[in-house]
Amino acid sequence: MKNALSPLRGAERISSVDTMRGFALFGILLVNMLIFQYGLFGEYEYIETAQGLEKISASFINIFGTGSFVTLFSFLFGFGVMILRDRSREKQRRFWTVYLRRLLLLLAFGLLHGTYIWEGDILTSYALCGFCLFLFLWCKPKVWLTIALVIIGLMSAFSFIPAEEGSEDTLEASPSYLAQEKEVYATGSYSEVVHFRNNSMPFEDTSDGEMIAFGIFGVLASLPMFFLGAYVAAKRWLHEPDRYVSLYKKMWWISLLIGFPLKIVPQFLQNESLEGLSASLGAPLVAIFYISSIALLTYSNRWKKLSNALARAGKLSLTNYLSQSIFFTFLFYGYGFGLFSKVGVTSGIVFTLVFFTIQLFLSKLWLQFFIIGPLEWIWRLWTYLKIPSIKRKKKKRPTQISAGL
Repeated sequence: MKNALSPLRGAERISSVDTMRGFALFGILLVNMLIFQYGLFGEYEYIETAQGLEKISASFINIFGTGSFVTLFSFLFGFGVMILRDRSREKQRRFWTVYLRRLLLLLAFGLLHGTYIWEGDILTSYALCGFCLFLFLWCKPKVWLTIALVIIGLMSAFSFIPAEEGSEDTLEASPSYLAQEKEVYATGSYSEVVHFRNNSMPFEDTSDGEMIAFGIFGVLASLPMFFLGAYVAAKRWLHEPDRYVSLYKKMWWISLLIGFPLKIVPQFLQNESLEGLSASLGAPLVAIFYISSIALLTYSNRWKKLSNALARAGKLSLTNYLSQSIFFTFLFYGYGFGLFSKVGVTSGIVFTLVFFTIQLFLSKLWLQFFIIGPLEWIWRLWTYLKIPSIKRKKKKRPTQISAGL
């Protein structure tokens, strides 16, 4: 069919976006390495008591990674939504059915991932953010930008609201939960880990309303960058990079001079307001720093090999992301090698570099023979309701004509 809706191919893809996606994969693994090793709540307990090189390594991750790569992926998701909408309009196809199918599959992947593989799933949150974005896709781009700025502003202002005197942080995991978490993840069988993950309550004396509010806050943390990604796509700032070099440079300096100080200061001053501001404003600004940096560097020949390698990993982002969870839960949990809480933050950074380098190599190898990854194949099958090609067609060698004598 001439107007059949299909995914972007080859030259249609925006190389800088694939590079950002690959870089985000690396950063998310770097941050998740703490959770793989110490649990979703146990990582905070370990970081508080870490000393020397371990403390430096933890601070490095908090400054350059925590919150920033999740929001970078949020930006890319919002950007991708607009690409899908524009292509639907070009092909004169109905956008909302394709988009909602896409969100439902993403939600299914997230629920399965969070239930049966690892509790640190981000796909479910992205799916929920996608539904929120859907409600505003019919608005003008300036509305998306306004929504993003308002949410960031409100969350930043919320950081400065003083806690009531004598109140306790009700969302701090209980000591009994942390002890059980460490024991089950370090020595438990697969069924025991799954049962603990889905049935244990980390918080004491926490109402259902507080838990719902906690979940909403988690979605709100990613939502602004969804709207910002949609806005940037609508403005075509990454489609036509040569036209916006000066804009990239301005955003680079602003995010560098404001974002990183907001992330660095809380590492030396224990203050809840500064920590909240670091998460609500510092993290997205550092994500913008990465976005503008890659936009400026992707088209430089000096960084071409690295950007191409990251782009290949980015094309297989769903497969690579879930592969990270499967490998490292098996490495650290009791049903695998049982290295839970035995490796450390510094060694975890080394593990991240080694494993992601392997993923870069495997992504290159895979894409020499296939167009997309196995999970991306399922993603496209469900999204477009047609069987997508997966094998790369072999190039025909030119026929050699003998000159003869």
